[in-house]
Amino acid sequence: MIIITQLIRVGDVVMFRIEFCFVEDIKLSHTTLRTWDNRRLMILNSLFQSEVVVNYSSQDPSMIISVIVDIRYESDIDKEGV
Repeated sequence: MIIITQLIRVGDVVMFRIEFCFVEDIKLSHTTLRTWDNRRLMILNSLFQSEVVVNYSSQDPSMIISVIVDIRYESDIDKEGV
């Protein structure tokens, strides 16, 4: 059904349960999702029929993404300039 309905496609950015993921591969029996920290989730396609999946790139390819910035405790966050 996923392949026929094309609710998600390879390359889409989705939220599945509490995981922010990129759709990497869609097979007949399962879909592979890659999380933001490079974990692979192998989801049975039957789960997509009973779960809510938010597709951020379905209609609009522009999206909001998280940017992780590491700041040391010793850093002066009030310092201006780069």
